[in-house]
Amino acid sequence: MRSVYSIRNILVIAMITVTVIVIIGIAGYNYNLILNDKEFPKIAGYRGSTFDGESMYFAPYYNNYGRHGIMLKYDTSQDFTDINSWQIFNVESILDVNGFQGVLYNDNFVYYVPYFTEPDKEGTSMLRYDVTLPFDNVASWEAVGFFGMYEDGVVDKNYIYYSPHLDSKGDRHTFPLRYNTEVPFSYKTSWESFDTGINASYIGATSDGEKIYFTPWWSNDEEGSSIMTYNTALPFLEKESWSYISIPDSGYSGAGFNGTHIVFAPCWCDGNIHKNQKIMFLNIETQSITYSEHDYGSYHGVIEVDDTLYLSPYVMNNGTNSDFLKITNSITTFNPLISKGGYWGGSYDGQYVYYVPYETAGNIRIGDFLRYDTTKPFTNYDSWESMSFQITNFNYNFEDPFFLNEW
Repeated sequence: MRSVYSIRNILVIAMITVTVIVIIGIAGYNYNLILNDKEFPKIAGYRGSTFDGESMYFAPYYNNYGRHGIMLKYDTSQDFTDINSWQIFNVESILDVNGFQGVLYNDNFVYYVPYFTEPDKEGTSMLRYDVTLPFDNVASWEAVGFFGMYEDGVVDKNYIYYSPHLDSKGDRHTFPLRYNTEVPFSYKTSWESFDTGINASYIGATSDGEKIYFTPWWSNDEEGSSIMTYNTALPFLEKESWSYISIPDSGYSGAGFNGTHIVFAPCWCDGNIHKNQKIMFLNIETQSITYSEHDYGSYHGVIEVDDTLYLSPYVMNNGTNSDFLKITNSITTFNPLISKGGYWGGSYDGQYVYYVPYETAGNIRIGDFLRYDTTKPFTNYDSWESMSFQITNFNYNFEDPFFLNEW
């Protein structure tokens, strides 16, 4: 395994809430180049985040130049817009992995959910980071493979559950996967994959403490789709442990539990997929399904904050940005104005809700990280804060783990 390096020394941070751009560590930069990177940034296109009790981690997926592995770690005890609060490195140049759709934390390890694999590979590689070791230490990182393609997942007790989207060949065959965190990461016996016999894709999962609920995206077997559930008290590889709740629609992306209901986020991001733009609620006691009264837009991910849920807003297929949503016993909407487009997932650090930037309505990948202070009113503009990274594309080698200057 090759070394992993920190590249904080050449970061450029743009503070979105003010008009000042702070340029750090780039001698002789060209202002026009900085502006171009502002339009098409490299540090952009993330899907999912997680919190380890001290730092926030973001999963890299696809920026304006292709799938990438530019990892980010933010120390939540420090200023959100301070360069010293962040660490960054290009994991792709070290382990030849990229394209993650989700990241999960459990017991001193951060697990990145793999979605992309090259055609000449046997499948994806699972990646994890040991938070007890330095971010720039080669011994901190471990990758194992090969597996299928997953989109997010959930931690329940000592297991990591991966939400199945496609198999290792890119086909829509449903093989939910789980990892036993009490067994070494590289052992085959630590991994279990169940062949459900169905042909469907899921994006995200949540737990009510007894069952795992997988969010239905698309099915090749039925006109609508099915919520897939696993009873954690039963063996993972037994057919009787799994059940399915048929629904008339498809296209949900992410789920959360509020104590009484599983809430599924509708993703109206493809007019050919989703037929119902309403939020779906599953009562865990009665198994009955209800929907929100109104259509709110397109969402990717549900952020759990005790019994309150926040939906991560995306761009609708008509090019409109969706409103931010807060769900308690009612639904509150807000547009903080400093938001830049579509977000994909997020997480909570005990005070702030973080939204992960992905792309605009024009399919430009964005790197404008946004957070909301839950100690302040949801509908106040000063409750929200945003920042973005800028690195000059034309004068730095992004394949090098240092992002070394090519001059």
